[in-house]
Amino acid sequence: LSHPERPALSVITSIGLEHTRILGETIDEIATEKAGIVKYERPVLIGPNVPRHIVRAIADARKAPFYITSDKSLAGNLCINEKDGVNNLDITDFDLENEQTATAALKLL
Repeated sequence: LSHPERPALSVITSIGLEHTRILGETIDEIATEKAGIVKYERPVLIGPNVPRHIVRAIADARKAPFYITSDKSLAGNLCINEKDGVNNLDITDFDLENEQTATAALKLL
């Protein structure tokens, strides 16, 4: 079993403006808050619609291995188009996006 301070893997599935009331006013502010789960030298996996630049900077500072669900080796044939540091997928189905991220997490574990 994993200890909360030394998790086997931290996962951020998605970032959306529905979190503004609690986590911040912008996607970047919300991503920064969610990236608080990144632990020192522990791997982190992000979903395809998470601002990479925000989480990667925090992961790098904490020497945490950084993985992205859209990596073909992790999520199969999921294709992405990047724009402004956020992956804009043709996926609007959060269940499908979460399934892809969960599959990638299992592969990492």
